Amino acid sequence: MNLQVAPPWTSEGDAGAPMTAAARRLADLLFAEIIAGSYVPGTKLPAERALAAEHDVSRATVRQALQLLERHGVIARRAGSGSVVRYKPAPQAVAAAGPELADLPELSQITSPLELAVVRSIVEPEIARLAVLNMTGRDIEAMKAIEARLQTVSVDGEAFSRLDDELYLHLAKGSRNPLLLAFCRLIQHVNRTAEWSIRRRAKLSPGRIRDYQLHARSICQAIENRDVEAAVEHVKLSLGDFHQELVGGF
Repeated sequence: MNLQVAPPWTSEGDAGAPMTAAARRLADLLFAEIIAGSYVPGTKLPAERALAAEHDVSRATVRQALQLLERHGVIARRAGSGSVVRYKPAPQAVAAAGPELADLPELSQITSPLELAVVRSIVEPEIARLAVLNMTGRDIEAMKAIEARLQTVSVDGEAFSRLDDELYLHLAKGSRNPLLLAFCRLIQHVNRTAEWSIRRRAKLSPGRIRDYQLHARSICQAIENRDVEAAVEHVKLSLGDFHQELVGGF
C-alpha cells in the first residue's frame, strides 16, 4: 500500500530541534515505512545498531531520527524495551489507500470458512517457525502464562476463542515479522466478525475445546523446547482439526 501522508514534522514547519540532514532523511524514511505497514502499531522498530547498519549511518544519526519520531508521537521509546510504533493513520488516510483498506470490514462478509482455513494454513505454520527462532525467554514465559489461562476454559467457546486469539497474536509478535503480525491481525479480524464464525464459537463443545487445548499445549511446549519441526507440525494438526470442524458444519 502507498499512503501519501506527510510526516508530522513537515506539517508543523520544522523538526522541532536541530538535527543533521541524514537524520531527517532517516526519520522520513522510517515514517514512510510505518505508513506503508512495514511496522504496524504495537511492533518494535529494529535496534539502533541494526538500523545504523541497514541504512549505513552512524548510531548518533539513528538516535536523532528516533528522537524526532518520538517527539511527534510516532513511536514510544523505553530504556531496555526499544522503540515501539504508536502511530495510526487518520481515517481519511486509510480511505485514501483505496478499497483494499477502506473495505476491510467487508472482508468478514465475503470470506468463507474454507477460504479462511486456507489462509491460516499458509500463515500460522510460518508464525510458529519464526516464533521458535526469535522469541526471547521473556516472550516464552508470557506465552506460557496465556496458555495456562487457556487451559482453564472448559465450556465457554467465546472465552476460549479470545484466549486462543491472544496466544496466536503473541506468537505472531514473537516472530519479529511485522507483515506476519499484520496478517495475523487480519485473520483474527475476519474470524471475530464473520457471522459464520460467531455461530461456530457459540457451538464449540467441551470436547472440541479440549482438543484445541491439547494442540495449544503441544505448540507451546515445542516452542519452549526450540523445536521448529514439532511446533510447525502441531500447528498443522490443530489446523487439520479446524478444517474438519468446518467440513462437518460445526
